[in-house]
Amino acid sequence: MHATTTPFETPTPSALDSGLAAVDALLRDRAGLLDRIDRREGLTALARTFALTLVAGAAVVGATIGAFRGGLQVPFAALKLPLVVLLTAGLCAPAYSALAAAVRGHTDVRRDMTVILASLALGALLLSALAPVLLLAVFLGMGYHALALLFAATCLVAGAGGLTLFVAAERRREGPGGWLITPVLLAVFALVGSQVSWTLRPYLVRPRAVEVPFVRAVEGSLFEAVLYSTGSALGRFRRDRAPMPGERGAGVFAPRRAPGRSLTVPAKGTTEAAAEVTKAAAATQVTDTAPADTVPRSGLVPAPDPAIQPAQPPAPSAPLTRHGAVGPGPLMSSESAP
Repeated sequence: MHATTTPFETPTPSALDSGLAAVDALLRDRAGLLDRIDRREGLTALARTFALTLVAGAAVVGATIGAFRGGLQVPFAALKLPLVVLLTAGLCAPAYSALAAAVRGHTDVRRDMTVILASLALGALLLSALAPVLLLAVFLGMGYHALALLFAATCLVAGAGGLTLFVAAERRREGPGGWLITPVLLAVFALVGSQVSWTLRPYLVRPRAVEVPFVRAVEGSLFEAVLYSTGSALGRFRRDRAPMPGERGAGVFAPRRAPGRSLTVPAKGTTEAAAEVTKAAAATQVTDTAPADTVPRSGLVPAPDPAIQPAQPPAPSAPLTRHGAVGPGPLMSSESAP
């Protein structure tokens, strides 16, 4: 008998129908995967597999970053981060197809959607691989702003990895304008993805927040928040403290007050609510965002009440006379009396 060996074979399209095989090809055989996408073989199955992959990877990272606050924030962040990725893909895929049709004169919507989902799935896998770094930072007690910057940095690294697959797929397409489509679509992805993620925040909950909201009110932009977190992580605060819920300026980026000026007393009707929130924050040992010696721990500057008079110091007692009466003379005993 002659011994025979079986050479290594590239996964066939039928084998790639399996979800795990498609993920394996995404990680180890991107050239073969792009060949199948270019041949339009099983695009529906691939798109479904990559959509489930990016949802699973984003959910893992969302739960990891939600562990900074814990409680309901863990499932909230695990649900919202996959929504950010899916909404971004759904909004940017038509733009990709329209741009390709305008530049090259032809396009394939199913192929374009599969390429985008494959790129995002690769980015989600890379981001989930960096989840232990985020979890270690949470366990080591990293601050709010520093952890927000670390999360943004990991997203940039994972996004760069997914971009490599998109660039490789774009280079395979025939026709002019490839140099234009990639940077334009990258700018569209950055703008749409950042705004969608900003709309569905928070993923990290501020330490002073008493309750965990599913979403916060839309204010500012992601780029302004990154600049603000960078300055705060370096110890440059734009305000003395984070306003309590119900106070004037809550949720608004306000400039730091000038030295020598007193803090503004909250508007009428909000003092009682702010006082209750302050008691709850003190009970849970919530820390301020500014140094402790800048403002009182309560965060409020109480106004003096004219109805309450300050206590007067007790008058010095007058000496007693020999008869027990109060008088100006010295205390005299019976032995010293004449």
